[in-house]
Amino acid sequence: MWHRCSHLRPKLLCLLYVVFNSVEISKCLVLRAYLSQHGLHGELEFSHKNNTLISIRTNLKPTLQYPDGVWRWTIHEFPVDYRDLSEDRCSDANLGQEIIDLTEELGYLIIPGKDHAEFESKNTLTGPNGLWGKSIVFETAERDRVICASILATDKTYEKNAIARFTSPVAGALHFRWLSARESDESDSYIQADLYHTKAVSNKAQFTEHKWKLFVTDIFDADKGNYEDNCNVLQLVFDPENSGDGMSVGDLDSRLGLIKVATDANIMKTKTLFKDEVINVLRSDMEVTRRSLYVVIYDNRHPDSFLACAKLRPMLPKSTKALINMEGIRGSIDFTQRSPFDPTWTNFQLGAADQDYESNLRFVSSVLQYNVRDLPPRLVADDVQSYCNTTSGIYNPTRVDLKNLPPPGMGTQDQYPVGHLLGKHKDRTEYLNHKYLLPGLASELSGAYWDVYLPLQGIHSVVHRAIVVERRAPKRNVCGTILLYEADTEYQTPMFSAQVIFRYPIVGRVVFRQPQDRPWEDTTIIIESMVHADGANVNNTRDHRWAIHEHAPGADYYNWTGRCLSAGRVFQPHALDIDTRHPESYCRPGLEGLCRLGDFTTRHGMLQVAGKKVDSARLTRRLFTDTVISLAGKHSIMRKSLLIYDDHGPVARGERMACSIVNGLHRRKAVVRDWFGNGEPAPLKGRIEMTQQSEYDITNVMVTLDGLVDVTDYKIHVVPVERDLEFPCEKTTLYDTFNPFHINKTLSPPPTKGTADQYELGDLGAKYGMVESQSLTTFFNETQLSLFGPYSVLGRSVVLHKKKHRRWACSSIERGYSPSEARELRAIASFHHPGGFATGYIRFTQLIHNDGSASDTVIEVKLRHPGVRDTNVTLNHNWAIFVNPVGVDAAVKVTNTRCVAGGYRWNPYFTQLADPLNHDLYNQECGPDNPLRCDVGDLTARLGTINVGSKRQMFMDSNFPLEGTVSAVGRSIVIFGPERSSERFACANIEPDKDIIKYVNIMKPPRFVLGMFLEDMRRVMGVPEWMMSLDARRTRTLHGGSCIQLLLHFTGPHANRLELDFTKLLASGRLDSPTIFIPGYVNTKRKKTISYRQCGTTDPNDRKTNLEGPFLFFGPKSLDKYKRPALKYLDQDELMRIYGEQAAIVVFNNQDSVPLSSGFFPRLRKMLERQSTLVLPQDFLDVHPDYISNETQVLTLQGPWSERDAQMTETFARLQDIYGAGRVLGILGNSVSQSQSADYIDGEPWARVRRQAQNDTTSSTTSPDDERPSKVMQKFALYNATGLPGKSALLYSSGWPELRRTNGSTIRLSTPVGQPTIKPTRLYTIMVVRFVDGDSRDKITLEFSFKQSAGWWTAVGVEVKFGLETTGISLKAPAPPDAPSAVLGRSYHCSLPLVYSSEEATLTLPDVQMQMFMDSTEKFSDAFDCIGFTTVPIWSGIMVSFIMLIGLGISISMILDIKTMDRFENNRSKQLTITVSE
Repeated sequence: MWHRCSHLRPKLLCLLYVVFNSVEISKCLVLRAYLSQHGLHGELEFSHKNNTLISIRTNLKPTLQYPDGVWRWTIHEFPVDYRDLSEDRCSDANLGQEIIDLTEELGYLIIPGKDHAEFESKNTLTGPNGLWGKSIVFETAERDRVICASILATDKTYEKNAIARFTSPVAGALHFRWLSARESDESDSYIQADLYHTKAVSNKAQFTEHKWKLFVTDIFDADKGNYEDNCNVLQLVFDPENSGDGMSVGDLDSRLGLIKVATDANIMKTKTLFKDEVINVLRSDMEVTRRSLYVVIYDNRHPDSFLACAKLRPMLPKSTKALINMEGIRGSIDFTQRSPFDPTWTNFQLGAADQDYESNLRFVSSVLQYNVRDLPPRLVADDVQSYCNTTSGIYNPTRVDLKNLPPPGMGTQDQYPVGHLLGKHKDRTEYLNHKYLLPGLASELSGAYWDVYLPLQGIHSVVHRAIVVERRAPKRNVCGTILLYEADTEYQTPMFSAQVIFRYPIVGRVVFRQPQDRPWEDTTIIIESMVHADGANVNNTRDHRWAIHEHAPGADYYNWTGRCLSAGRVFQPHALDIDTRHPESYCRPGLEGLCRLGDFTTRHGMLQVAGKKVDSARLTRRLFTDTVISLAGKHSIMRKSLLIYDDHGPVARGERMACSIVNGLHRRKAVVRDWFGNGEPAPLKGRIEMTQQSEYDITNVMVTLDGLVDVTDYKIHVVPVERDLEFPCEKTTLYDTFNPFHINKTLSPPPTKGTADQYELGDLGAKYGMVESQSLTTFFNETQLSLFGPYSVLGRSVVLHKKKHRRWACSSIERGYSPSEARELRAIASFHHPGGFATGYIRFTQLIHNDGSASDTVIEVKLRHPGVRDTNVTLNHNWAIFVNPVGVDAAVKVTNTRCVAGGYRWNPYFTQLADPLNHDLYNQECGPDNPLRCDVGDLTARLGTINVGSKRQMFMDSNFPLEGTVSAVGRSIVIFGPERSSERFACANIEPDKDIIKYVNIMKPPRFVLGMFLEDMRRVMGVPEWMMSLDARRTRTLHGGSCIQLLLHFTGPHANRLELDFTKLLASGRLDSPTIFIPGYVNTKRKKTISYRQCGTTDPNDRKTNLEGPFLFFGPKSLDKYKRPALKYLDQDELMRIYGEQAAIVVFNNQDSVPLSSGFFPRLRKMLERQSTLVLPQDFLDVHPDYISNETQVLTLQGPWSERDAQMTETFARLQDIYGAGRVLGILGNSVSQSQSADYIDGEPWARVRRQAQNDTTSSTTSPDDERPSKVMQKFALYNATGLPGKSALLYSSGWPELRRTNGSTIRLSTPVGQPTIKPTRLYTIMVVRFVDGDSRDKITLEFSFKQSAGWWTAVGVEVKFGLETTGISLKAPAPPDAPSAVLGRSYHCSLPLVYSSEEATLTLPDVQMQMFMDSTEKFSDAFDCIGFTTVPIWSGIMVSFIMLIGLGISISMILDIKTMDRFENNRSKQLTITVSE
């Protein structure tokens, strides 16, 4: 209950606050109503006068149309909904009943006379009958003019709003509103209910009454992944203070009474207001709790059953911004609306970019109008001049007569179109301090204004529309798109976008946009174009119904009969009881819950379809705001279909004209990193990131660069970097700054003194600031640079410039995406036929998202005429995709029969199918401004011609699919003759473009030239230069200059075979046949051999001290030519030739110098009878096989002699089965094992100890096996893998890894072989550790995979390979958060066993510490430690605490059992007698 004197306390507090603290009265609660309607414009202010009265001040101004008037003024119970622009805004049905008549208390408001007056009233600002949250209504005696306004707090922080939106079977909304003025300790709140049934009810009354409560979930973040109002998870009534049943905050019905739900909202609605102190408590509880609150309405027929529920969500202020950065004018126009019951505030902050006073005067004097236009601006072709002219007319949903508008500032806001900002705001300064440059002399708007006819919510929202500043000729208009921003921030609201692309029989595009993860908010629908494309209709058509249907369309989208029936019915998940034949009778504004979800026609009207593209923008481009549909959640329209109807079409076809799927339109991100130095390595770190949500949004650019040396500027250039060049950044390869709009840079303003359109598009430094230090960190919003459309910067490059335009470093602009969300497809048309008429390639890349949607395709063209020295240039070649692949006809000299196998131009969507021979119509309609109207194969019409022998060219094509049922891969590209000739000039097939990278170490012979090495390898392999290239950044010398390390890229459709043949050629020095087969061509002059040899990771000049002779080479027949006289050594070159001729090498380390004649190796002796052998007496091999051949396996022989004999023969036989007889080289040496667990005692090998013993005594006859001392085995595993800087790794385990198979076998990997290595791949970095199985002596390889993301490294899994198998068992690491991971530069340690597992096996490593991506492996960095919850110390602490609690409980119970005297003797009472029992 409200205390009868409670309204006095805030007034007294406010007055005392003012008097004693000497603060302004504005710190206390002040309410205001904003009026601009029917000839009366101004404000009413309500504030405390004293402890019993309030003050009402009027600041009103009549207009020329209504210079005077006598007004009756009253207070109504509901606020004004400013989303409603109709005359019904001020009706009793919307504002409720009259509750206070100010006319009776204060008299009529007479204008003029009381337009600036102050009144005293006995009403209160808050409380049961307070003015806050209500509306004030003015009406004339004749009631011909009615004006209304909400009464609101002036301080935006005082009010909070929340909403519970119901859908079915109860629709409508509950608005929760709170007021809290903490300075004056004044608060108020109420709930506004407006609910109605969506299904027929048996009750014939006008409404039904229901119990309703507020429930709380026990699930945090309920909105994450589940946006629906799910009643099934609700169990607890919200009771934060444990008040009990019927008294808790959530017991709304017991506090406020039953809630009313209208039975037929078309006849009468039941708008209700609830006020109680419990609502005030709810605000603070909502701010504290992190759980979700739901309003539940009970079924009145079944009191314990839920009828409907809705989540209570905070209603945040709507904030939008239009950025303008063109024509020398820079700034923003901001729009903010606190709630639907508040007016919209606009803030104009525009001025000259150079901030010069005279420039600002010129701008102000040139302005004619400030308008909100119907449509967002868009760039058509390269016509920048008409960018702002694509916004259609002034936004006028109220259909005000544009010919009879009052002069600007002379009327009220309802007399102007919604978008006519100058007319509504000019000279409306009121109490706001506007700083005009030319007050009263120009059409100037500056500062803040309020507007009661400019909604940011609802069907008349101005969001996504354009704001245009019109200027006098010859000045051009400037404009920007009104985009959503997060309230009180400078950050754009993340948006989720979808699109529908129509291809037959109409072409067009529809875009849907909604705030991401907020499916309950408004959705903007933008129709870009609708044009007839089948050739049957060239006339404009109108009255087309349109709707979302429940299924994605099938192949019947082009049927001549029964078209689009696969789309199903109109999407309506709520099963409404409605008459679908007359939807307009129930579906109307305010009753959206009675609309079919997919029915756009009833909510937004019908569409038009243009016959030709010249009428498309004028007739078909539209923008709507829908308050019902959602792009996420249970009732999402994604993957459904949008269907266009034609009620006047052929009967056989049916009423359905066209349909297409609703697919994702994802944001795009570009990343510039991995910098190339221009001739020398650049010590540069950092990146440039660009993000754009859609073509309607600005591009957010973030620059973080460090290590800049004398850099002054950074620019975007035309083409990507060629990674194999020594000077990849020069003008000869990357050309000039990207300048598609042909800006004359000599006319550009000084840096940062102009706007984006006054500089070359790619000149980022001049636009936003030059580089002035060794580091650059900046963030800016770019209004022209785009990641969408034909002028996208994706696939181009960024160059860092020094003084005098010297180029220092560069990098390509690559797509930024997560592999879990999308994948990039690559394709190539390679023109490499030696008999062809063009040489080069056309590369294509496209991003495919998980939902099946695809990005634009980036196309790079690099073609020249055949011949190394042919520098001819031919221009303007037409090009097209043909339906079939080509073959030998690509090299036919007769042009009439050249490329004939390709067939004809590809047209999968039947463009102009009804009139295919009307070429004039096709050429008129198809073009860059209407690419969907072109055949998919007609590249010339969409992108323009290409040149051969000239510069590289880049294109972006929105109609070039690389995957799916309609894919260009597998077809052919045909290039026609120069100057748009029609004869076929050259052709190539479009094939997948793979990219395999490989590190290789090459020995540097005298006069080694890297370019010659690549050329020799390509010539022998028969591949073009673009299929085998190197990354110049990764080239480095090894071993004091004796070797060189290269990072090679093998690309094209045969990349896998290229990599294998390269390895084979480098290992053996010979390749019998070329890698790429070219039909009809044999190169008889091709070389088959090379003289280059591979180099190992260890310096070949160092001797392999743990491999000792004498040696036995056996196996291939080629050993016979290397036989020498006794005691004759082989030199380094001869050894390298022997190694290089073999497919595989196996080295047996016997560890004991036991001759074959000793009888210990009978099986080996028998095998060698059929093999060629070569005995080398030397003590050491000058070159170890590891340094030359990647296919080298080293086995340490252990155990009895019989087992060693079996190991050698079985391993050699198995390798011969794999690589072929005579292609495997066996080497038997008498050396120490390469394993870290070798037989070392006090640092000396056992072999030398044994020799010394034999020298001391010759009488011993004990066998070597009995004589050998026991091995000293280490008890821990430490794997040190060194690689490139930032790629090294350390892995430690306190015990050996154990591999357990599902068959019960266990392998203890205690014998590592060789050194661990690092193998980088595109997605992961792999640490390779090799072992020998102690039982079978088979080789076992563990490949530990790690990934790097967001500054962390994480263990992914391990692959276990046996022997020479290429694939093995894949074991996964524990799932997060148990997966080993740490911040880059830190290690990971866990005392618990680390288990990699799968269905086939498990690998266990005890007490692990690991670190990846290290620069140096000398020691581990600080560790991230995993701590098991149930460790021994924790259990000990729990047990001790438990025992202490037991002791404490016993002590307390004993103290409670002590009985004390409760009766005492005195001189007036009898003597006490105490018995033993007491």
